[in-house]
Amino acid sequence: MSLSVQDDYGSFHEVSSNYSFRDSYGSSRKIFSGEHETMLKHLYSQIEQLTLSNARLVRANRVLKLDCDRIVEERTAELQEALKTSVEQNIRLQRANRILQDEYAHQTDKLNHVQQDQIRQMKNVGPEYEYLVQVIHLLYRQLAGKAPCDCYPNEKQASVDNRHRCRPIIRSHVSGGNLAIALEQENHQLRDGIDRLMEDRDALYQLLKDKEEDNETLKHELKVKDDIVKQLENDFEKMELEVTDLQKVK
Repeated sequence: MSLSVQDDYGSFHEVSSNYSFRDSYGSSRKIFSGEHETMLKHLYSQIEQLTLSNARLVRANRVLKLDCDRIVEERTAELQEALKTSVEQNIRLQRANRILQDEYAHQTDKLNHVQQDQIRQMKNVGPEYEYLVQVIHLLYRQLAGKAPCDCYPNEKQASVDNRHRCRPIIRSHVSGGNLAIALEQENHQLRDGIDRLMEDRDALYQLLKDKEEDNETLKHELKVKDDIVKQLENDFEKMELEVTDLQKVK
């Protein structure tokens, strides 16, 4: 084979090789482009589905939030009204309790004044007070180491007017029996009034205690409702985060 023929054959072989390589590259490029378009169409379809799902989730979240707010408002309205009424009753009871305590203190002071007046007026109650004063006088003399009575140093009987000059003489100008009875009746009336006030005070204390227990129960129920609302808010926030993540995926 001559040199020129060999050159022609080498050139033809090189051209044929280049043509075959370019043809296979174009075919693979067309296949890759078709697969890429298919993948893009699939991704677009998924994005549309996710968009629709996102819209449905947003709508469902909005409806759920409105329902939750409505349910919470319906269930807590009665509790809040009851709590408001209980607070108002508690304020009225505390005011009544203060008035009752003031009345009790006033009646106690009045009783103390009556007792002090009785002590100051004991000189007019008759022989009972005279006997009490004489006994106390004798006791003081015994404590001082003196004789019970030194009215008769020579053991001679004195006249009736001079007998027991060492003892104070208290003369009554008021009937002791009638005054004592009147004072005793007044004491009984005051004691009865104080007893009734104490009973009313105990009843108010019991009522306040019951109201406090009702308040505690209402507070517990409100706390449970608040926990439910917080749980719903947390769920709503999680759903919003999920929606945000889905939007980021797009």
